[in-house]
Amino acid sequence: MASRLLLVRHGETDSNAAGRLAGATDNDLSDIGRSQVQRLPAILRSYNIERCFSSPLKRAVQTAEVAGLKVELDADLREIDFGLWENLTFQEVSDADSKAAEAWLRFDPDFTFPNGERIGDFVDRAKRVANRLAELPDKTVLVVAHGGVITAMLNHLLRLPTQGCWCFDIRHAVVTVVNMYDDAGVLTGLNLGMEGQ
Repeated sequence: MASRLLLVRHGETDSNAAGRLAGATDNDLSDIGRSQVQRLPAILRSYNIERCFSSPLKRAVQTAEVAGLKVELDADLREIDFGLWENLTFQEVSDADSKAAEAWLRFDPDFTFPNGERIGDFVDRAKRVANRLAELPDKTVLVVAHGGVITAMLNHLLRLPTQGCWCFDIRHAVVTVVNMYDDAGVLTGLNLGMEGQ
C-alpha cells in the first residue's frame, strides 16, 4: 500500500482566471499557469516520488511536462463534465437555473449537469481512483489532476462526507499531501509551496 499521496492541481488556465467552468473542456495552461508550474520541481525535490499519474486533459499533462514529470495517464483523474454549463460562470448558471445551481452546491449525488456528468458517478470515479492509487506498492505516488477531483479524493481518503466537498480550497500548481494508514488518510499538508507561505 502507498504510504503517501501527493496531489497537485494543474496550473491556471484562462478559464480559471475568468471564473468559468471548465471540466471536460480541454484547455491549455495560460502563461501564468506555466509560470506557476515552474516552481513545482523545487517543491517536490524533498519527496522520493516513485510513480506519477496524470489526468489526460491537456492542462494536467502540460503541468507534468513543464514540471519535468514522467506520468502515466489515468482517465479517472479527469475533471467532472459540466455538460452545457461548460465555459459559463457560476453566476450565469445560477441566473439561468437557480434550483439546479443549488443542487450542485449541495453536491446532491443524484444531480446531473445538463448533458454532463452525474455527481454520484463523478464521486464514485474519484473514490475508485483514490483507492487504486492508495493500494499501489509504491511508497510515494504523485497525482496531477483537477480541483474537483482532488477535493473528492480528499473527502474519500479522509473519511469525510461527500457534502463536505467545499471544505478545501485547492490552489493551482502546489502540493497537497496525504499520508496513508490502514486505508485511511491523514492530511499532512495543504497547498504546500504556495507563494507567501
